Amino acid sequence: MNERYTYDYLINWTGGKPGDISPGVELPELLNPDQERRYLERLEDILMNGFWMTENSDKIDGKGGSWVKNYSHMMYFTDIQLTDAHIHTLTYGFLGIGVKRVFVLERDGSPVIYLRNHNSDNYVSFLNEIMNVLDHSSEVYKHFSLIGDLTKQMSTYNSDDYCYLNEREWRIVFNSDILKNGKIVKTGIAKPEFKIPLKPDDIEVIVMPNKNVRI
Repeated sequence: MNERYTYDYLINWTGGKPGDISPGVELPELLNPDQERRYLERLEDILMNGFWMTENSDKIDGKGGSWVKNYSHMMYFTDIQLTDAHIHTLTYGFLGIGVKRVFVLERDGSPVIYLRNHNSDNYVSFLNEIMNVLDHSSEVYKHFSLIGDLTKQMSTYNSDDYCYLNEREWRIVFNSDILKNGKIVKTGIAKPEFKIPLKPDDIEVIVMPNKNVRI
């Protein structure tokens, strides 16, 4: 096996986005007691009830005013190894829950397809053309939309700064087949509308925010 993949896990990092537990905190040692308590509660909720799926609103622009936008409920992971994860955690949070790649693959998850996000990008315009000619009520349109939901911009618009490329993101995107087989469940509430259940043996690694956060 390639040495890089002896670490067979993908990690969801949580807690750092705006409005969440610790946005803007630069080091886990700087968390206050309330933030540490909330991280512990977040971990307990994930272990008991599963991963939240959230609605994405990413928009990727392309040639001639074309664009692709993600609309589905999704769950996000990265295959950045722990030794290189510090910059990633500053944005996404200090609590990491890792699962094997096969956990994501069995839920139709995949690495994202990074697109340029530039007004000269042909791939976005190609996707846009296909979506426009498909019957929006057809199964083909629904399935093709799932592929579109696996796209992500690699840069801020027209800049080629590649600011998202090294996130090495994987996604699980909601689809009805996974809901039917119980690998996604409907919660009955508005937020989150869907969760991905976890069993103890699904978890490969847990990264605690700091030494003060313990179960």
